This record gives sequence, C-alpha cells and structure tokens, in this order.
Amino acid sequence: RRPTGATNGGLLSLSLPMELMLSHDYSELLSQMQHISVILLEVFVGLATFTSCIVAVDKLFLFYACTFYKVMSLLDRQSWEPTLRYPDHFKRGAKHPKVLVQLPMFNETHVAARIIDYACKMDYPRDKFEVQVLDDSTDAETRAVVDKAIAHWRREGIVINAVRRTNRQGFKAGAMHEVHDDIDADLIAIFDADFLPKANFLLKITPYFQNKNVGFVQGRWTYLNADESLFCRYQEICLNAHIKCEQYARFATGNFFNFNGTGGVWRKQCISDAGGWNARTLVEDMDLSLRAFLRGWQFVWVYDIECPNEIPSDYKAYRKQQRRWSCGPMQLWAAAREQVLASTLPPLHKAYLNIFFFGARMLATNIISFTFYSVLVPMTLVHYTQEADMEDSHHRFMPWWSIVWLPLLVTMSTMAFSPESFHFMILYVMFENAMSILKLGASLEGLFGLKGSMTWTVTQKLGANADRSLNISKLLKQISCFGKEMVCGLFLTGVAMYGYSIGMSWVFTLYFSVQGSIFIVFSLSLVEALNLQPPPEWQLLGLAPPSTPSAQPTMDQDVPPKKRNTARKAKKKRGYDQVAVGHSDDDSDAELEALELGRVHSRGSQPRVRSTAPSIGRVLYANVIIFLYTLPLNALSIALLYGLTTMALSEMTHTQWDDIVALVLALVLIPGHMCICFGNPSSNIDQRKLARKGKLPLSVILRQHAQLLVLYSLLFILFLVSMYSASATLQQLVSSRVFKLTGKWLEEYID
Repeated sequence: RRPTGATNGGLLSLSLPMELMLSHDYSELLSQMQHISVILLEVFVGLATFTSCIVAVDKLFLFYACTFYKVMSLLDRQSWEPTLRYPDHFKRGAKHPKVLVQLPMFNETHVAARIIDYACKMDYPRDKFEVQVLDDSTDAETRAVVDKAIAHWRREGIVINAVRRTNRQGFKAGAMHEVHDDIDADLIAIFDADFLPKANFLLKITPYFQNKNVGFVQGRWTYLNADESLFCRYQEICLNAHIKCEQYARFATGNFFNFNGTGGVWRKQCISDAGGWNARTLVEDMDLSLRAFLRGWQFVWVYDIECPNEIPSDYKAYRKQQRRWSCGPMQLWAAAREQVLASTLPPLHKAYLNIFFFGARMLATNIISFTFYSVLVPMTLVHYTQEADMEDSHHRFMPWWSIVWLPLLVTMSTMAFSPESFHFMILYVMFENAMSILKLGASLEGLFGLKGSMTWTVTQKLGANADRSLNISKLLKQISCFGKEMVCGLFLTGVAMYGYSIGMSWVFTLYFSVQGSIFIVFSLSLVEALNLQPPPEWQLLGLAPPSTPSAQPTMDQDVPPKKRNTARKAKKKRGYDQVAVGHSDDDSDAELEALELGRVHSRGSQPRVRSTAPSIGRVLYANVIIFLYTLPLNALSIALLYGLTTMALSEMTHTQWDDIVALVLALVLIPGHMCICFGNPSSNIDQRKLARKGKLPLSVILRQHAQLLVLYSLLFILFLVSMYSASATLQQLVSSRVFKLTGKWLEEYID
C-alpha cells in the first residue's frame, strides 16, 4: 500500500493541470457562447429595426398624403377636395333610393332600445325607409327590450321588424347574409348597437350613390365617452389616427380602404356582386370590402358625416374587440393573398395591398411594438448599460435613429390627429406597447389559422348604464390575471431595477419602470382604475348636471298614440313626412354630452341647472383639483420627453453616416417615392378600370414595374443600413475591409 500522503500528493499534482485545462475550456466555451448570443442579438435587432422602418414608412406616407390633400383642399376646395369627385347633393328631379337600416345585435340589453330609437328618428321619406333589427340575442330581457321598442315605433308608423335565428352560425356576417336576398331596398345602412346616428345621416350620405360605381359610403366616427378615462382617451388617439389619417389618406389617393363595419351605407347590388357577406374571417366588413374592390367598385369616405359611438370603457371588453380586430385581418390575408395576386389589379396596387396594407399595417406593427420596444431594446440596454460603454456601443446595438428619432416623429404624426390629447403622448406609447402582446398573439393565430382563431366575442356596450364611479370592492372582484402581460411587466421592472443598480441612464430606468408597471396594471385588469382624468367641470364648480332630454323616450314615456299626436304637431319637411316623436328629432349637443357623461334622466326628474355663476373661490378650487389630477402624468411626460430629447440632441455631435442615410431614406426618399407611386387618385382609379378590361397600356405596366424596382431597391438599401447600424460585428468587418483598401478605418475615411 502506498502512503496516504503520497497518494494525495500525486492526485493533487495531477488534478491541478486538469482543473486549469477544464477552466480554460469552460471559459473559452463561455466566450464563444457569449459571442454567438451577441451576434444573434445583433441580427434580431437589425431585423426589428428594418421592420420598424417599414411600419414608419407606411405611416409617414399616409401622413404626408393626408396633410397634402388637407392643405390643398383649403387652398382650392373645388380642385382638391376628394369627396367632390362624387355628387353630394341630389340632382333636380332625382328620387330618393329606398333604404333599409340594419341593426345587428346580440344580448346588448343596455343599448338595444337606444339604437332602435335613433334609427327610427332619422329623417328620410317614410315610404322609402325601413328598419330591420337582426336580433341574435339569447337573453330574454334583451328580446323584451327590443320587442317593446319595435312595438312603440310601429305605432308611430315606422316599418320596422325583428329577424331572429334559431342559431348564431356565422355570427354578425351570418345574420346579414341570411336576410340579404329578401331585402328589396337599394341601399343598406348598418349601425352597431353602440352607435347614435344623427337625424340627417341618411339625407347627407345617400346622394353619393348617384355615382353608379360607388359601393359603400363610410361616415366618420366620433366618440361620446373619450373623456371618461385615460383608457378611453388612449382608444380615441388610436381610432383618430385610423379614421382621420389612414382612411382619409387612402380614400384621397384612390387606394383601397375598408368599411369600418358600422356607421356607413352599402349598395345592395355591390354586396351581391362581391359574393355577399362571408363568415370565413372575424372581419366580415374588411373581407367584403376587399372582394368588392377587386370587382372594381369604388368607395367614399366623408369627413363631414359624423356618427357618434361609444368607446368600450371596460378593459376585458376592449381585449375581446382588439383580439378580433388583430386576428381577422390576418385570416383575410391568408385567405385572399393569392386572390389579390391573381386579380386584374395593376402591379403597384397588388404590391401596396400585400406589403403595406396587410404586411406592414396589420402584422408588422404588432410585431414591432412588442418584440422591439418591450424585449430587444431592454435586453440590449442591459447588455451595454454602463455610461462609458454606451458612448461606444449605442450607435451599433442601439441606433438612435431607430429607437428615438424615427419613433418620436411617427408618434407625433399620430398625435397630430388628437391635438387635445398631445400631452398623453408618452402614455399612449406605453398603453400601445402593453396591448401589443395581445395583438401579436391574435395576429399570429389568424395568420396560421391556429385553433380558437375563429372565436367570436361581442364587445360589451353599457351606454349610460356604465358605472363610472371608483368602487374599490367591485374593482377587486373584477381582477383577473393575464399571464403574458404579467411576465412582461415583471421583466421590464426587473430590467429597470438591475439597470439602475449598475448605472443605466435615469431616462431608461424611469421609462422601463413605468412601462413595466403599466404591463402589470393591464395584466390585472386594473386599467380602468388607472384614471387621472379630473371630475367634470360642473361637479367641480358646484353646479347641477345640465338638463337633458331622455335618451330612451320610448321606454320612459310610452304614452298612447292618440294622446301623443294631439299634444304636438308633427313637423313638416319638404318632400316627405316627418314622424312625430316625444321630443325634437335633431340630436342636440346637450343630449350627446349627457350620454357621454352618463347623465340620463327621465323628463320628470331632470335637475335644474343653477343660474348663478360660481364664486371665485369655487373656480380656484376647481383649477387646483384639475392641476393636481394632471400633475403626475404631465410630470412623467415632461421628464421622459426632456430626457430622450436631450440625449438624442447630445448625440447629434456623434452622428454617423448610417444615421443620416437611414433617416433620409425613411423620412424622405421612400415615403416620397410612395407618394409618387400611389398618390394620384385619378391615375389609380383609371388604371384599375383599364386593367379590369385588359386594356392597361404596356407602357404603364413597364413604368409601374420600374417604380416597384426603385421602391424595392430603396427598401433593400434601408435593410442593409439597418443591419449595419445594429451590428458591431458587421461594422468592424466593414471598417477593417476599408482599412485594407484605403489604409484608413471607415470612420477616418468618411471624416
């Protein structure tokens, strides 16, 4: 036996080199893995940067087009106003077309009677006017409300009926498809239950159908409860950007835009020609619009025809709506992509639909909002977080033009259509990021046809019955946890805490901590409680609520017809009869304000408004309360805008060539080229007509292919610049190649 000491000594002498070797191999392996992870991070950041540029380019094109036509219309309305391409008044001797007003609904107890009332009060020749309630409700209370409202308006002389099915196959599209063949009206107006069409809606919108090529006319949505909460304000900003900018710009330039599902009028012949309503997707309105567009029909969007509606104030209801709006377009793209490519559309129009309308607007926007700004940017900042390192690295891993300047300019262009909400810009971005994970998941479900993608959920509408008070116990009962948002919130909060501990800039620490908190608030369904909107002015000033007429006269004032007719004289309108109703048929501003604030009273219980002016002390008190409510949000917005702006301006002295090239491409060259390609409405409409007949000149086809080649070339250059800006490895490789060729590093050579 060997001595124990010798044995231990021998083992020790043998193990030391082995430990060193294993330690060396482990450190080398760790270094290689770290290098590979950094390269992968560079690739993902580069791809995300380019994708964000595609989204920005499309939004800027629409913003430039909208601004151009708005300004030119102010200078010369007759030549540049897009709606003047179509008749907006009936010609002498023209007869009013027959109109059917369709009201699809499902278990919408609180607003069912209201929309029936507003539909029946619209001014239109009664011999050419009919209301059809497509009631798929399974709730007995809702059916009773609908039946009572219908009975009331039948006594008033309105032709109105309810259509009920034994099953909900196809949901809203299925209900409208089943009754379509039996409709004998020329035009079909569609209103969801949360809309309140004005009395003159039909009289203002039907003249456009004198142009036989018009398939539908869309009115502009306005919002009754935008001031109810920050959550409603965020929705208003999103909808204004879509309605006022995107829809207007696409209409003004003669490109495709879709029917918004409600607040508009269809020509029955157009629906039939396009194949009718189809329930293959969750966006039956966009589906029918696309098929009609491929058949050569033209659409009109009118800014001056307003249609008030109610924004979902409940977060869970809004989630269902946004899931449907995100999943449906991807279902349609997957189903109709080949149909678009095989259609008679000119090459430019096919490219715009597939690349920008569906690819950029409907898919890439949701991808970037989450993966880039909520995942990749935090990971990159944590990897290079030291202030000393950031000076050398942020141009490579975090190109400022892609995470600060370009998003800032695009966001400002979005806020331009909600100027009264400009101070909510930072909160809007954070809310949009918090919703992006839901939208991204729904988009992927629709694109790949995953299980559950065809689930249809109706957005709950509460109308004036919504509880706008802060009830803590009720709030706690409604808490439910959404795991994805919670994980993102904890991740971003952890990034903020870790970054602060190792010296990350206070701007990013503040941003990620607030963004993480908002993710957590969304995950717990507490977004309604995150409300910094001050109370209404009348309440702060100690005044009584304004007196308003009842929102539901049929339910509160159901009196016998004889008594009603003898109590008032019916209005007389030239050319048609006006039905007498319980109060003025014109929607007063006071009534809409009351519905917006949730203050609806019966006629016998209207509070009296105090006629005396409030005291100076009360006015000062009101201003102090408003200031305190708005202080936190304004302070946060000012701090973040100040930090980002000063950081970005300070880095302008270190601007590199790729920053300039990328911004010129994304802000000027590509959107400008798109304006040249897609911005001429007369050319777009005429070329589609010729293409449908097979008479599009060869010179036009060749020119369009050349324009597409230029567009693809510019996008490819932008792709290369994006990858270069995001990759330190690629920058080092290019710089070393330049050094071998010129004897100078790339930066020295450019200087």
